[in-house]
Amino acid sequence: MSCNTSNDNTADSATEIVSRKPQYAQGFDWITLDGVECLRLLDLQADSLSVLCTVCKEERENCMLLPPQPAFATLSTTHLSYFNRIACLNAVRGTAYAAYVMNPEVQGEIENGNIVSLSGERDLDFERTLASGANVVLTYPYGDQSFEDLKSAGLLVLPISEYLEEHPLGRAEWIRALGFLCGAESAADSAFLEIDRAYNALKLQAHLSSSIPSVFTGSNDNGVWYAPPGNSFISQFIRDASGSYIFSGRHAKGNISMDFEILLEKALEVDYWGKVVYDEGALTLEKLAADDERYAALKAFKNHHVFYCNSAEKDYFGDGLIEPHVILADLIAILHPNILPDHKPVYFELIKE
Repeated sequence: MSCNTSNDNTADSATEIVSRKPQYAQGFDWITLDGVECLRLLDLQADSLSVLCTVCKEERENCMLLPPQPAFATLSTTHLSYFNRIACLNAVRGTAYAAYVMNPEVQGEIENGNIVSLSGERDLDFERTLASGANVVLTYPYGDQSFEDLKSAGLLVLPISEYLEEHPLGRAEWIRALGFLCGAESAADSAFLEIDRAYNALKLQAHLSSSIPSVFTGSNDNGVWYAPPGNSFISQFIRDASGSYIFSGRHAKGNISMDFEILLEKALEVDYWGKVVYDEGALTLEKLAADDERYAALKAFKNHHVFYCNSAEKDYFGDGLIEPHVILADLIAILHPNILPDHKPVYFELIKE
């Protein structure tokens, strides 16, 4: 009961039909095998279509069989937000990194023992995972020995790769894949439709603006500036908020990098600077200048046009995953304050001092 990770499409092409594709997500689709619709999980790091595994609710050759009553353990706390949104938390038995959960409803389930902490010296504690009663483990696509041990113990191990999606709505749309797994397809489809409509309505508002401010993002690490590439979900957010990301033309599978001095030259006259931080308390211009006094020469710094999300206080990597419309509203209110003048920031806000 484990996924085939050999990158071979093992389904019989004579009986396999791609029945549905997501609107934005690239990492999964649905296929029909002998009249039964199944979920296909795809390798987003491959250069061409490559199937990690196919999951069915009825026995089919070369497919993983989903238990009649799936009970989940997850390596990523972000998956809990999907389950919570479609009222499937009761199907979750455990999670790694439980201490990092910020959603109050999920915290409540952890505190009352319905969802147990599975973190060990590695990603998952093997014994705790077995004792949790989970029969399906959600992991990332690139496993280690602990995943093999879980497979050998009879658990279904599924690679979930929402974090590799390049579109914010693509990440949110994984709610439909998890809806399939827990038997809540209708709730998942409805939830995603609401997210999609809200996001695109805001995008339309933003693109009525006559201005397109420039934006840069990233961070300095020992003299090297690392930033999301132009094909990243961050770049998509900025574009949909009617901003111009200065690295939009540079595509890569991971972050792009450059000497810090080069970044300072490129960013000197850029309108806005965006950051995601993990820190105690509010980010201030004084804190930024303490990191490197050269920041003070940047236009965005001088104009107090630095915006940030403090992921130590905001659930950016949890509920933010299924609230891309809320993040987009934050960005629009920052880049175009006249469009959403009454908006109260949820994830991203301008530095106040």
